Amino acid sequence: MNKIFTKIALFFFRDIVKLFEPKLSGLKRSIKNSGINQDVVTYLSNSLLMSFIFFVMFEFLIIFLLIFVNIYFDLISFLVTIFISLTFTTLFFLMFYKYPTYAIIAKRKKIEQEIQKSIKHLQVLKDPNMTVKDVLLILQKFDFNDLLTKESKRVLSMADLNKNLRSTLDYVRKSTYSEIENEFFRKLIDVIDKKESLQKILDEFLENIEQTIREEKEQRKAKTNILFQVNMFLFLIVFFLLSGLFFIASEGVLIGQILMVIAVLFPVLEVLLIIILNK
Repeated sequence: MNKIFTKIALFFFRDIVKLFEPKLSGLKRSIKNSGINQDVVTYLSNSLLMSFIFFVMFEFLIIFLLIFVNIYFDLISFLVTIFISLTFTTLFFLMFYKYPTYAIIAKRKKIEQEIQKSIKHLQVLKDPNMTVKDVLLILQKFDFNDLLTKESKRVLSMADLNKNLRSTLDYVRKSTYSEIENEFFRKLIDVIDKKESLQKILDEFLENIEQTIREEKEQRKAKTNILFQVNMFLFLIVFFLLSGLFFIASEGVLIGQILMVIAVLFPVLEVLLIIILNK
């Protein structure tokens, strides 16, 4: 079924996506690093077909609701429904477009949490004879490590092949999408080069991570405050619109027309809310 869907998507949208392919280098990297087993043309073609199906279904749903509540339906009403459907379809497509980036962010957070926990455990050991290779082997023994276990196994298997742990760490460091993992492996390289002691870099690294966590908490708190303020604004908008609806309707204006205005305003407000929260 998936193959048939992909064939249909490529038939209709492949040529369109290929026109924009040179400008999609960032999305290509995101798709590759997120583990999605599709190229950028296939992924976007599937996303566009899904969005088109969503648009058609959403448009028919709005028309059905208008007819069901006996709201007068004319050309203006139809154009308004098209606008509403396009707005929500755009948001639906953006979810697909941003998904690889969100998947990478989730992976990055997970591996950074694993590094933080691992360093705390390594710090407790305080073994002066522990080497970088010992660290990579110990990382595999922690039950909470998933991504970091895979990374350490990859590093050691590559190092066994090229007989050079330092160059392997440097290669993996440059290919990672996590700044903390990049920095951790860079510090391990410093230990191999005898520029730093292993215990010292573990102490400093843990301190830096805790500082980063404090900063992220402050950012989340600020974002939560923005969300609260925006929600309060939307609540007031809803309150005044609904209040005005009853007053104006009593003067002879059709309730259906006012509901249509509200239906147009809310997709716009939703888009503005998403833009604010993603800044």
